Amino acid sequence: MTGHSPFKFSELAEMSSVIVGEIDDKEKLIELYSDALAFPYGSPNWDSFADCMTDLEWVTTSEIRVHHTHLPLAGDRSQQKIYLDILKDAVKAGEEHKSPVVNVSFVPTLQRDVESLG
Repeated sequence: MTGHSPFKFSELAEMSSVIVGEIDDKEKLIELYSDALAFPYGSPNWDSFADCMTDLEWVTTSEIRVHHTHLPLAGDRSQQKIYLDILKDAVKAGEEHKSPVVNVSFVPTLQRDVESLG
């Protein structure tokens, strides 16, 4: 991966709204976020997840932290790439003040896997 990474690598995020562990099912992954962030609408698909994550206007805090202890959707690199692309868009939306700031972190052992999905 070239350039500046939108992700952080640390042992534990100081204050997480969402902690992502071993989840191999897309619907369960989206449900985790929906429950943690109280998504106001949507169904467990990537389009709805992307819409919610890039427009978090109902969230009352100025920052959302997402920490990964595992890279979800193991064994399905195409789904992992979609997931990471949505998180990148969420980070960008927060930086552009379209949404609360979204900080995404991973344990350091995941850095190679995350960056290989570029």
